[in-house]
Amino acid sequence: MYLFNDSKAHFKWLILNDETFMRSLVTTFGYYDDTALVEWVAENTKMDAQDLEPLNEIIYNKKCDGKIGFNYTFLKIISENDEKATEKFNFLKWYYFDWLLNPKNTLELTFSQKAEIIARMHSFIYSNMNDYRTYEFMGTFAEHYDYDNTYSKEFKAKNYYNIPDFEKQWKEAKLEGDGITLPGEME
Repeated sequence: MYLFNDSKAHFKWLILNDETFMRSLVTTFGYYDDTALVEWVAENTKMDAQDLEPLNEIIYNKKCDGKIGFNYTFLKIISENDEKATEKFNFLKWYYFDWLLNPKNTLELTFSQKAEIIARMHSFIYSNMNDYRTYEFMGTFAEHYDYDNTYSKEFKAKNYYNIPDFEKQWKEAKLEGDGITLPGEME
């Protein structure tokens, strides 16, 4: 009744009586269409630097064909409160990306899939944060992770994932970097 008939009464009952099923709709099956469900899952998932797997399960879903289903609804929920959004997006920048890219983690993602997740997150944040400045998020990644242009080449090869304005955003981030001039760099 909840999934096929959009029954709000059944939604409430399921949240109270079958949390595992409701969470799995988002984390296992990539059901991101119901904002209330994604919000409930987000509220019941800690952003914990010591255990990033539960957060990771919310951010994307790997489909059977190997494609990534990305949870924009989750990022929209985060971005609703500017003060908390900055804090949460900084958490993603400093902890989640490092964890995602760490070769020691047990994720079954290719480099290309990780690059797509990163591109989608960066572009969303760039486009939706009111007080966003390039060097605060995407520029830091560009300067510290793409020093050899590996990501630049991947993004270009994938036509910037057809994300509106991502090519422009990425090129600006590459130019601006993290905003901190290192010794020997020109201002």
